[in-house]
Amino acid sequence: MRIADLLTAALCARRRAGTLVRSLRGGGGKPLLWGLALAALLVAFLTLAQAATPAPKGRYVALDAGREHTCTLRDNGRVHCWGNGAAELLEVPEGRYLAISAGEWHNCAIRREDSGVVCWGRDSNAPSGAFVEVAAGWHFACAVRETGAIACWGTSSFGRSVLDYGQIEPPEGEFRSVSAGYLHACGLRESGEIACWGRGSFGRTDAPEGVFTQVSSGTTHSCAVREGGRVECWGMNNYGQSDAPSGVFTQVSAGA
Repeated sequence: MRIADLLTAALCARRRAGTLVRSLRGGGGKPLLWGLALAALLVAFLTLAQAATPAPKGRYVALDAGREHTCTLRDNGRVHCWGNGAAELLEVPEGRYLAISAGEWHNCAIRREDSGVVCWGRDSNAPSGAFVEVAAGWHFACAVRETGAIACWGTSSFGRSVLDYGQIEPPEGEFRSVSAGYLHACGLRESGEIACWGRGSFGRTDAPEGVFTQVSSGTTHSCAVREGGRVECWGMNNYGQSDAPSGVFTQVSAGA
């Protein structure tokens, strides 16, 4: 979860022009925001607020932002985290990694040497085994095993009963990817169908039927990209965050 997510109810998506996928750097892919009108202003404010701790120099292959911190994965497999956080949150365990995910009060990464998951900060009791993807949410995390099964885990200093909405009890089956939100998570099955679990208020776990290529879980809503490139969202819509714009997209990210 990201502090911008909690404040803005904003969404970002990368648009695809026609049938040709173009990158943002190439100028063909346009990012769109929808939801709370102050989204862009708040994001800019948060960016300036973190400017006191500048990003480290180097070449990176991945980046993810948590509550008030950011983590990057260098091209040599090293992870670096910075921002506003306790030492246990920013001090990365020694090693080289394949993937990184920044959560609310914890971070998780997949080790290069054995594809195992390593987490640090709070809620760092990751399971053993080999994984292909990891997603850190709000006081819990989920990961896709090499077999396609999803494993979720999490604890809370506020008490287990507060967080137990079933978000660490994923459905069975083979999945391509997983996204961990606030008190729910969604996974993309090998068939392209979406399955969501956890707290179901506001319809946030009522995933639409159909074939999708990507899914993202927010705080009280989720969004996904259909096979044809159309974005569809479900869950709370008090700020229009579930009213996805028309067009063809390659990726979507759900905020608050």
